[in-house]
Amino acid sequence: MAFRDIIGQKTPVRILKGLLRSGRLPHAFLFTGEPGIGKLFTAKTFLKTLICKKRDEDFNCCDSCRSCRSIDTFSFPDLRLIKPENGQIKIETIRELNEFLNMSPYDSPFKMVLIDEADRINISAANAFLKTLEEPPRDAIIILITEKPEALADTIRSRCVRIPFSPLSINETIEVMKTQRSFPELQSLDSDLRFLYEGRPGILFDDQFKGYIKLFKRLLEELEGVPSEGKKQENLTREDMTQAIEIVLLYLRNRLVELVTKGSNLTLRAADIQGIIERYRKVLSIRELIQFNLNVKITWNYIKRVLNQ
Repeated sequence: MAFRDIIGQKTPVRILKGLLRSGRLPHAFLFTGEPGIGKLFTAKTFLKTLICKKRDEDFNCCDSCRSCRSIDTFSFPDLRLIKPENGQIKIETIRELNEFLNMSPYDSPFKMVLIDEADRINISAANAFLKTLEEPPRDAIIILITEKPEALADTIRSRCVRIPFSPLSINETIEVMKTQRSFPELQSLDSDLRFLYEGRPGILFDDQFKGYIKLFKRLLEELEGVPSEGKKQENLTREDMTQAIEIVLLYLRNRLVELVTKGSNLTLRAADIQGIIERYRKVLSIRELIQFNLNVKITWNYIKRVLNQ
């Protein structure tokens, strides 16, 4: 797909088109924003436009030439996609990246790198990567993608041009969903789950979303005291707990948005808003601590108490 096909994200598209029009491209970009709002999709579109020989006057790639198709599948010889392995981006990966960047381009004017979940880069890898950002090859285009820019070192963030992405509107979310063959199935999702994907339609097409649905329904059942007789109760894993924490943060954020936007008594609303903010902070602290091998069952019960406050 081309820039014209991107739903929402008018500001990032305008910035990227402006840079293409000027011909003055930075070596490194930082695409930031919540998951499922089109950061990786836009990054691929930008790279396709960068090298497409058939792009139009408004910087829309043809989306059908060999280069465009191979970038879509990450098979283009001058492109590398880097993602965490076992939760980390390690120094070995960065060393391989540096070797790739130091080679001359094979089929385009640029050596291009997409680093998804860039916040997962570990300390030693970050130090090695910083050297690459300080003295990048002339033909390098590097795009870091993250929902947690604060987890990146200041020295890395300061060497990238930041492109902020925002959640989509409800109408834009529905428009994105309509582009998918599974739209009728998505329409049947429980309305209680809307907060999980509203404004972030990309997560609907991620296998992980099925796990989110399962965990959220389990949370609701336990909070509402639904009896579990006859049900096989599965033990929670640490990965389940990490997902559950993200779900609760989304749930609290959604409640906060509802309170801020509805026209009820401001004094009463202020107390409710403060209560949600406090609960959000508590869950954030749990997210920071979960890496230190907290007991999963105790953490799950704590989260339920926080939601019941």
